[in-house]
Amino acid sequence: INQFVPVLTAALWDELNAEPAKPLLNRAIAEVYAPGSVFKPLVAVAALETGRVSPETSYECTGYFERGGYRMGCWNLHGHGGVNMRRGIEQSCNVYFASAGLQCGYEAIEAVERAAGLGGQTGIALDGEARGLVPNDAWKRRVHKDGWRFGDTCNVSIGQGPLTVTPLQMAVVAAALANGGTLYRPRL
Repeated sequence: INQFVPVLTAALWDELNAEPAKPLLNRAIAEVYAPGSVFKPLVAVAALETGRVSPETSYECTGYFERGGYRMGCWNLHGHGGVNMRRGIEQSCNVYFASAGLQCGYEAIEAVERAAGLGGQTGIALDGEARGLVPNDAWKRRVHKDGWRFGDTCNVSIGQGPLTVTPLQMAVVAAALANGGTLYRPRL
């Protein structure tokens, strides 16, 4: 039975809007999430644009990245061995992207994020579109009263940490990566 047809009662509307799971929320545009590994190609773009990392630059994945007491695991607990950019993307290697992110610097990653439209709206003609968050040193100082650290760069480089996006934003990014770099405004 479809409770929306022929009419949606006021009682059902109120009940659905009170649900903790928010069944009427358009999550594709109105909720933000850490993008995870689908973000890693943007780090590759930033690394290439700085010239500090080439497609042949290789980092050794032992199953974890460690620096100054900070440790981040890779999904492959045994490690990938030597990983260049292509293999880093193919294997979604956290060690590769943490290393490449530190090599190119967070400022370069942030510039690519913003150029890709993250932290803003896609412009789709729907109400309630969220912006997501492109964090940086100023944001962290304002919100957490602490400066940006290399661990923050490592976390963002694998699509984690305070970075948030909408699913639609990442779909726009994926399309731009596939088509050679043109950001299209989604439309219905």
